[in-house]
Order: sequence, then structure tokens, then C-alpha cells
Amino acid sequence: MKGNDSRGYRDNLVSELSRVFPKADPRLFSAILKHPRESLFPSIPMDVLYGKERVGGFAGRPAPSVFEVSKILVESGVQRGDRVLLISPTDPYFLVILSELTLRISIFEENPGIAEELSIVLSELGLPHVKVVQDPSQLESVSEGKKIIHVNFLQKEHLLSDVYRKIPSGMLFCYVLGNGTTMERYGCF
Repeated sequence: MKGNDSRGYRDNLVSELSRVFPKADPRLFSAILKHPRESLFPSIPMDVLYGKERVGGFAGRPAPSVFEVSKILVESGVQRGDRVLLISPTDPYFLVILSELTLRISIFEENPGIAEELSIVLSELGLPHVKVVQDPSQLESVSEGKKIIHVNFLQKEHLLSDVYRKIPSGMLFCYVLGNGTTMERYGCF
């Protein structure tokens, strides 16, 4: 792909994703076509943004690649109206794409500085309906229904921390991104 043909990158990406995830919700592909990732990461080349590499997200945490974003959303099966809880999200693009699938999103972020940054970014993205929660005692009120836990570059033992134990039982998807392009999925627990 030459130059700055954003739509071409997105068209090629959706074509490849539809081959990899043939049963994916068509709204996922529509959201990718609708929202250019480069508007959120203007200094990163498009071949990186629409490739399999990770980019820097909130507070220096790595953001998943577009393929990882798609895999997480396909595997979790988010439907319109589902309540989704994200733990320590790193990627504004993930939030934008997720908001096309459901508007019932809550975020848990323990770090006050990152929580404040997230609130500002959500407002700028036109997603003021997304709640940012900092207190684990508030998790039960925001996590009824289906949930996703999206964890980046944490060790597996973090999954046993008190924060995760306080999440009500249900469908919990946990993704631990390793070095390079590895991503492990931990199913319902």
C-alpha cells in the first residue's frame, strides 16, 4: 500500500479480517471502516497502525494491534445492549470500536492519573457515556451482564489479585499480551 491511503488500508484490513474471522459481527468490520485509527495515533505510520504490531497507548502501556482488537471482540461475542467492563484499557481505538458494538461500557482503572486521562480522552472521543471507576467496591454496580477483562503486559499472577476477585462471576475474558505478538486468552473463571 502506498502513501497515505487510509481507506485502502482499512479496506485491506477488513478483507483480511473477514477471512480470519468469517463469523464475526458485521458491525465490527463496519466500525473499522468508519473509524480511521490514524486520527488517534497521528505520528505512527499507517502500515504499523493497520498491521500486526502494537503501538503505545495510555500511560506508555502498549495498545493491542488491530488484529488483537478484532480477536478480542470476536471471541467475546459482544452484542448490542451487553454491559462490558474493561480493566485497565490501553487503547482509545479499542474503545471507539467497542462503542459501535455496545454503548454500555464501564472502565476500571486504579491509577488516578490514568483514570483522569481516560476521562478526558473519552470526552474528546464523544464517549461521555463510558464510566471510569477507580474504587473496586463500585465494580459490582457496573459489571452486571457480560464482561471483558482486557489486560496488557501483566503477569498471570496479577489475575489472582484482589481486584479481579471482587468482580462478580460471569463471563470474564482475560487477555495477557506477552512480548512481541503473543497473546494468551484465559476464559471464564
